[in-house]
Amino acid sequence: MYRGPARLQQIFLNLIDNAIKYTPCDGKVSLAVDSEPGWAKVSVTDTGPGIPEADLPHIFEQFYRVDKARNRNDGGSGLGLSMVRAFSEAHGGRVEIFSLPGSGCTFTVFLPLSHSGTNL
Repeated sequence: MYRGPARLQQIFLNLIDNAIKYTPCDGKVSLAVDSEPGWAKVSVTDTGPGIPEADLPHIFEQFYRVDKARNRNDGGSGLGLSMVRAFSEAHGGRVEIFSLPGSGCTFTVFLPLSHSGTNL
């Protein structure tokens, strides 16, 4: 249920959609693909407002919103990042965030590699 190509697609579409949504029109969204021993790494970086340090421990919780003024009518259900984490973990991976308020965010998804390529 939580594994497979469709779930991997959801991970990255959600991260890219969020990056675009929170980056000003003169900002930048970038993707990077890399590897380290045993892991594929995909990072989505934006130059948006970043996430306050106090909110970082909660951003993967269901229905949590950094911007309390946003609601479902404004777009989103507050489930996207919790699904990113759940689907990453279902594939044996993890997701990490680096954010500096005022300087944007980088979300990095780590997915395990098998000896034959990937086990995704």
